[in-house]
Amino acid sequence: METPEAINFINALIPFGIIVFVIAMGVVLLNQQFRKSLYRQQLEQQELKHAHQKDLLKTAIEVQDNERKRIAQDIHDELGAALSMGRMQLVQLEKQPELLDRRLPFIRELMENALSSTRRISHELMPLHFEEKGLNEALQKLLEQAEAAGGVSSTLEVPDPMPSLSAQQNLWLYRVAAELLNNSLKHAKASHVSIQLHNDTPNLTFRYEDDGQGLPEQPSGTSETLGQGGIGLKGLEGRVSAMDGKLEYGNRALGGFYAIIRVPLV
Repeated sequence: METPEAINFINALIPFGIIVFVIAMGVVLLNQQFRKSLYRQQLEQQELKHAHQKDLLKTAIEVQDNERKRIAQDIHDELGAALSMGRMQLVQLEKQPELLDRRLPFIRELMENALSSTRRISHELMPLHFEEKGLNEALQKLLEQAEAAGGVSSTLEVPDPMPSLSAQQNLWLYRVAAELLNNSLKHAKASHVSIQLHNDTPNLTFRYEDDGQGLPEQPSGTSETLGQGGIGLKGLEGRVSAMDGKLEYGNRALGGFYAIIRVPLV
C-alpha cells in the first residue's frame, strides 16, 4: 500500500507531466508549421525565379525582334526609296534619252546615298572593326569615335591575350557597350566612360562605368532606365540573359553609373 508521501508525489508529478506533454506537442506543432512555412517560401521563390527567367527570355526575344524590325525599316525607308527613285529616273530616260545629261547627276547621288545606307546598316549588323580584328579593336574604335564627337574622355582595359568567346557573345557585348555609351553621352551627361574586360575564369567580366547622373534613387518598375531615358534595364537584362551571363548594376559611390556583366567563356 502506497504511503501518503508517495501519493502526494504522484499527484504533484501528474500536472508537471501534463505540462511537459503540452510543451512537447507545442514544439512539434510549431516545428511542423515552420517546415510548412519554409516549404511555401521555397515554392514561392522558385515560382518567382521561374517567372523572372521567363520574363528575361521574353525580353531577349523582344530585343532581337525590335532590332530586326528597325533594320528592316531602315532598308525599306532608305534603300528601298533610293532604288525606287533611281528606277523611275531610268524608266524616264528610256522614254527620253535626250535628258541623260540632266538626269545623270541626280541618279549618281541616289546611288551614292544607297551605298552609304548599305554601309551604315551593314556596320550595325556586323561592325567592320569587329569582323576584322575582334572585340578589342571594335571597342577601341567605338570609344575613339565617341571622343572625336567631343565632350567625353574614355579608358579601355583588356586582357592580353583576349579569352575565347563565341562570335554571338562578342557581338552582344559590343552592342551592350555601344548602347551604354550612347546613354552616357545623351542622357547621363557623362564626361568620362570606362570599359574594363577581365579574364576571371570560367567567366569574362565586362565592367562599364561613367561619371554621369546615374540611376534615379527610386526607379519605378519596367520604366526604369539607365540615366534618364536611355536603354531600359529590362532590355539590358534581356541582352545579358541571351549571352547566358549575369548582370550587376547600380550607382557608383563617387557618382555615376556602373554595370558588371559576367559571361561564361567558351
